[in-house]
Amino acid sequence: MARVLITDDAAFMRMQLKHNLEELGHDIVGEAEKWIRCDRKI
Repeated sequence: MARVLITDDAAFMRMQLKHNLEELGHDIVGEAEKWIRCDRKI
Protein backbone atom coordinates (compact mmCIF):
# COMPACT_ATOMS: atom_id res chain seq x y z
CA MET A 1 0.00 0.00 0.00
CA ALA A 2 1.27 3.50 0.84
CA ARG A 3 4.60 4.52 2.29
CA VAL A 4 3.97 6.79 5.31
CA LEU A 5 6.10 9.21 7.31
CA ILE A 6 4.39 9.89 10.67
CA THR A 7 4.74 13.32 12.27
CA ASP A 8 3.17 14.14 15.63
CA ASP A 9 4.51 15.78 18.78
CA ALA A 10 2.96 13.13 21.04
CA ALA A 11 4.90 9.85 21.20
CA PHE A 12 1.81 7.82 22.18
CA MET A 13 -0.04 9.15 19.14
CA ARG A 14 2.83 8.23 16.81
CA MET A 15 2.84 4.71 18.29
CA GLN A 16 -0.92 4.36 17.85
CA LEU A 17 -0.83 5.69 14.29
CA LYS A 18 2.06 3.39 13.42
CA HIS A 19 0.24 0.38 14.82
CA ASN A 20 -3.01 1.19 13.05
CA LEU A 21 -1.38 1.94 9.70
CA GLU A 22 0.75 -1.21 9.80
CA GLU A 23 -2.37 -3.25 10.57
CA LEU A 24 -3.88 -1.81 7.37
CA GLY A 25 -0.80 -2.86 5.40
CA HIS A 26 0.98 0.48 5.03
CA ASP A 27 4.77 0.77 5.11
CA ILE A 28 6.01 3.19 7.82
CA VAL A 29 9.20 4.77 6.49
CA GLY A 30 9.89 6.94 9.53
CA GLU A 31 8.65 9.01 12.43
CA ALA A 32 9.34 12.57 13.55
CA GLU A 33 8.30 14.69 16.50
CA LYS A 34 8.38 18.02 14.68
CA TRP A 35 7.84 18.99 11.05
CA ILE A 36 11.38 20.35 10.68
CA ARG A 37 12.79 16.93 11.58
CA CYS A 38 10.30 15.29 9.23
CA ASP A 39 11.31 17.64 6.41
CA ARG A 40 14.96 16.57 6.78
CA LYS A 41 13.99 12.90 6.39
CA ILE A 42 12.26 13.41 3.04
